Order: sequence, then structure tokens, then C-alpha cells
Amino acid sequence: MATPYSQQTSAGAEYLLAKSLTLRADYLFVHGVKLPRTLNVNLLPPVVLTLANGSSLGVPNPTLQQIGREVFSPGRLNTQFGDIDVLQNSASSTYNGVSFTLNRRMNDELAFSASYTLSKTFDDASDFDEQPQNPFDLRANALFSTRSGSCLSVTKRIRAGSQKKTPDGSRKRSAILKWHRF
Repeated sequence: MATPYSQQTSAGAEYLLAKSLTLRADYLFVHGVKLPRTLNVNLLPPVVLTLANGSSLGVPNPTLQQIGREVFSPGRLNTQFGDIDVLQNSASSTYNGVSFTLNRRMNDELAFSASYTLSKTFDDASDFDEQPQNPFDLRANALFSTRSGSCLSVTKRIRAGSQKKTPDGSRKRSAILKWHRF
């Protein structure tokens, strides 16, 4: 079995819009390759469920939602065994994400940051023991996800004290805390 690995790339740029105001854009791509998955290799190909073949497929009274969908018959390729699960390294995953960040430094003690991220993932096996619904069409089992998120943060430096010189020339820190309410 081959060793799973990932391919990654990223790029980013930051632009100074005005004094103390920057805009940053970043892109990230990650691709998981040869990821492990378990497949049942003893299944017969799926058959489209109809009223006529329902009982032979183990569904004697199919509902309207079941009719027209692919199902697996109780039969097996090798009738001496039930399920034969094989660990393969045929799964993959992909992540694409872009983020934009606006930073504003007000002074030496106060800064604001706002960011927005848009990402999309593709995953055809999240866990090595996860069985695909149809091992004959693995791409149909893939999970797609599009996510976005935003964040606003405020950074305030709070001085924990000040240094004073003592008569012998050494420095002594006094604890003076400033409380701020946002």
C-alpha cells in the first residue's frame, strides 16, 4: 500500500491602502492523495429498484422515495462469503480557500482587524473505515462543502506597569493596570 501524502501551495499579498491601513489577500490549496478507504469488493453492481424487482432485491414493498434509486441485491460475487472489505489507498481530498484581511493601526496601542474567508472542500472518504454508499461510483459519494466566515478583532495593548529608576540606578517595575471597557 502506498504512503498517503499531501500537496500544498499558498500565495499571499499585502497592499498598503493608506497610512496604517493594509489589505491582505491569501490563497491556500491542499490536496490529500492516496488516502486510505475501505471498500466491499464482494458486492454485485447496483440495480435500479422498481415495483417489479423489489421483492427479489429484498425490498418487498418499496416506497415512492425508494423507487428509481439504485440498490444492492442480497447476492454476492463470491457466494461463499458475505462482505469482503479491502483497505485501499484510493481516496482523496481537496481544500481551496481564499481570505481577505483589512488591518487598521490607530496608534501604538490600538489596532483593528477584519477578515473574511471563503473556502471549498471535496472529500471522497473522510475516514478509512467509512464505507461508500456505492463502491462502483466513488465520485458520487464525495462530500462537498463551501464555507465562509468572517472575524472582527480589536487589539489593545495594556501596560502592566512602568519602570522607575531606584537610587542605586537599577530599574523597578510598579504595577499600574488600566482598565478599559469596550
